[in-house]
Amino acid sequence: MGFSAVILAGGKSSRLMGINKALLKIGGLTIIEKAYITLKPIFDEVIIISNKPGEFKVLDPKFVVYPDETESRGPLSGIYTGLLKMKNGAGFFCACDMPFLNGELIKILLGQSPGFDIVCPNTGSKYFEPLHAVYAKTCIEPIKSLMKKNGTIKVQDIFTLTKTRFIDMDKVHCKTHDYDFFNINTWESYVEAIRINETLI
Repeated sequence: MGFSAVILAGGKSSRLMGINKALLKIGGLTIIEKAYITLKPIFDEVIIISNKPGEFKVLDPKFVVYPDETESRGPLSGIYTGLLKMKNGAGFFCACDMPFLNGELIKILLGQSPGFDIVCPNTGSKYFEPLHAVYAKTCIEPIKSLMKKNGTIKVQDIFTLTKTRFIDMDKVHCKTHDYDFFNINTWESYVEAIRINETLI
């Protein structure tokens, strides 16, 4: 079975004054370009889901961007749209503000996905990374039913409605780093990402 890669770029970036985090530069590349460089050798399809697709026109035309199919219910709306738009039966979904994706770790998650709707890293007894996980198209209907509910919904709410495999990061057999799941939410974290990147050069 083939896999797609879906980059979720629908956040409001309220703590960054509304600036599109995906287009912030680290080491001369935008964060989304860094993600693409990691993902493209692994996947035959890489797409972006954004509620502001026009902002990505500054990028190369190879970046395929789709707007959310539904009224925004947070990241679940992006996952739902990605599942509808991707051509493969399952895909790796990640947030657009994660500049240090680990290709080897992603391959392990893909390898653990047959027979499951979701494969999600577990970094502690109650700490999950649902925006760095594999989702199959079988999640479409459960997500749709979840989004019909009133009130706040979280991505983790889908876990109880699907067959989900959690991957204990302490038992993963590949080289991992503390920054594999690093994401940028503040100016301080952006500065820290620049520092981390300089240590990798």
